Amino acid sequence: MNSLFLGMLALSLATVARAESISVDLPATTEASQAVGSESSASLEVVDDELDSSGTIVLSKLMFKVGPGWSSLSSYNPDNSNRRKPTAIFISAEAEFPLSYDFSFQTGLNFIQKGNDYYDGIGNFSQTLINYLEIPLLARFNFHISDRHAFSLSVGPYAAMVLSSTLPDDQQFGVDQMGNPISNGLSRFDFGGRFGADFEMLIRSNLSFLVGVNYDLGFSDVVAADDSSSTRALMAGIGLAVKL
Repeated sequence: MNSLFLGMLALSLATVARAESISVDLPATTEASQAVGSESSASLEVVDDELDSSGTIVLSKLMFKVGPGWSSLSSYNPDNSNRRKPTAIFISAEAEFPLSYDFSFQTGLNFIQKGNDYYDGIGNFSQTLINYLEIPLLARFNFHISDRHAFSLSVGPYAAMVLSSTLPDDQQFGVDQMGNPISNGLSRFDFGGRFGADFEMLIRSNLSFLVGVNYDLGFSDVVAADDSSSTRALMAGIGLAVKL
């Protein structure tokens, strides 16, 4: 899982770095016509200069969102009938790379909190909250409703690394203070699938308002000794998209 997370991080950074190094020389007449077009109307649609003629992926848009999240740990303490989904924080910074008019690749870095709340029925409350740094690798399908409005669906895998948690130190990462394995230790990495939907409304020529939802379905075990303790998380966010 360590190598998987590092591999996805390297792929994400390499794609961004390669896109930033690309420059396309346009004839003066083309630049002039594009300048006239941008003054007359603004559009969310993908235009020809967002797709490199050589077939190389070109960075098109940066997207920033923040909002609440609701999560649970599947089968975590399965005898607990009073589990609740805690409200947590979701912060996202992602980039879009168009591959065609209506299809693009999306990746970035997300800060996500996942966990579980527990009420024992007699007034006692406890919470397990895990802070993750997450890297998604998504296929994004874009639907242009009008020149100023667009809707998109995204799907793909994610890899995440634990930054911290509310668990006691001797229950984290599967070892005790002496370095010996423990039965209820926290797994350091998470892997799963993401499903998302975004609505975008153009504010000005290169700036759009975003509202969206994501659902994370964890495939790996959160607790090292529990082979069914995977994460589930629903996240909602609002933010801005900057067209480059």
